[in-house]
Amino acid sequence: RIGPVVAIGRPEERLQPLGASRDYLADTDWQRAVTTTIADAALVVFVLGDSESLLWEFRKAIETHGKRRTLIIVPPLRDRTELARRWSGFVRASVDLLGAGLPGQLPARSVLAIGFAGDDAVMIVSDERARSRALLLRSRSDYRLVFRLFGRLLRENITSPAALKGFLEKTVPIVAVTER
Repeated sequence: RIGPVVAIGRPEERLQPLGASRDYLADTDWQRAVTTTIADAALVVFVLGDSESLLWEFRKAIETHGKRRTLIIVPPLRDRTELARRWSGFVRASVDLLGAGLPGQLPARSVLAIGFAGDDAVMIVSDERARSRALLLRSRSDYRLVFRLFGRLLRENITSPAALKGFLEKTVPIVAVTER
């Protein structure tokens, strides 16, 4: 069971987007407040971006909780160029934490999230489907599955990609595990 969700919003947002309610912090105290929020969190979920603030928060989360309790959601942006820009910026700026296993360029497959199996970053991808349905409707169930899988993996002792593959093959035989 997941407890309350706390989100920190960008101060320049004029209208709060849909989703979790957000706290907006003054420039002078945001790092202290984020540090406290991360320390109190059971897990930390980020939406992929490439801002300096997000990168600092990602590093702070890994420093505080380790990789296992960190998940990076790749948002369902219609603008693939913007998504590719965010991906390459984030991967390049945090390669020391993500490792060299993630491609520097956004993969062609639909990446939903980046999680960790031990110290190794693992991409969670979805097969592309016909785009006849709205992007958000197509993605909502995929992201729900990502969160359920992430919650289940938190309860397991997954320490490597091989252990993750074995767990998925045994527990969720319809999931395909591919290695590069």
